[in-house]
Amino acid sequence: MSVNAPTSEQRNKSLIEEKVNNDIDVGVIGCGYWGPKLARNIHQIPTANLVMISDLRQERLEEFKDLYPDIEITTNYKELLEDNLDAVLIA
Repeated sequence: MSVNAPTSEQRNKSLIEEKVNNDIDVGVIGCGYWGPKLARNIHQIPTANLVMISDLRQERLEEFKDLYPDIEITTNYKELLEDNLDAVLIA
């Protein structure tokens, strides 16, 4: 009796189909010039969730928190990388 294990192509297709039906959680590292633009664009995508932003400057993080009250902020980018995000953008 042989067991038919799914091929890598079948597994990839399954993962893609699963992800297509779910929102994508995104984090941004850097609140300088590009960070705010990336955050704004992510926030406008209905199937994307802006989850966390990291920057060394606490005052910039507070500005982001005012704009996006639901996001997490951190001065330690490693905390962002440890979160269960689908994508991380570095600005």
